[in-house]
Amino acid sequence: MASVFRVTTRSLVCPRQSCLASSSRIDLPVFYQTTRNASKAPTKSSSKGVKGRPRNQQIEHRVVRMVNPETSHLEPAEELSEILRRTDLTLFAVELVTEHPEPIVKLVNMRDEYLKRKAQEEKKRVQPRPREEKEIMMTWGVSLGDFDHKLDKARQELEKGNRVTLIYARRKDQPQLTPEEMEARVQETISSLAEAGAEWRPRKANKHTTSLYFQGHNLPPPLPQRPQQETEKPAVSSYAQKRAKRS
Repeated sequence: MASVFRVTTRSLVCPRQSCLASSSRIDLPVFYQTTRNASKAPTKSSSKGVKGRPRNQQIEHRVVRMVNPETSHLEPAEELSEILRRTDLTLFAVELVTEHPEPIVKLVNMRDEYLKRKAQEEKKRVQPRPREEKEIMMTWGVSLGDFDHKLDKARQELEKGNRVTLIYARRKDQPQLTPEEMEARVQETISSLAEAGAEWRPRKANKHTTSLYFQGHNLPPPLPQRPQQETEKPAVSSYAQKRAKRS
């Protein structure tokens, strides 16, 4: 009886296994086969955009919508191959902007992109000069001639774009100014240097000393330019190179 039960059970299981095995061999429609194979196929290397966006033949979508370069509106969906066919790839590149909710592409002017990149490299090549910091000390009882001389020196530094710390201090052999007289001297100093610079941080003051921090209105002249390296020419797509060789 036990042997009969094993035979019966085996006979019930085997047909189901054979059914599952046969179902796994069901041929998929051609569309799904093509899609699955295309996802596994290696993509050809081609130029990418500045932000790493796929361009031209590197775009893996067959149907896309293009941004109209004149109106900035989306054109109706069409095949990417048709867009590439009518585009001069020596002058423009078709760049993928987004994939969601649908693939959208735009035209990139290769010359404009090259000039923009060249201008950015030139800007990086010109390094700004840091502001130098100078310190000038005067006493509260400074003579008029010495006062004008030191303010002229401070003005020259400010016109160069530098920073000047002007310190007023007391000397024991000079008469002590009242707080009102010291404030008047400070305001006179600020007015005399107003065209060249202004205070850039709060002043520090105590009973006998006052420090004024001035910064020039101008920026310091840039540092000497580094030797210019050869700038890479605008990239030409592999498609355009192949077409040029054939011609």
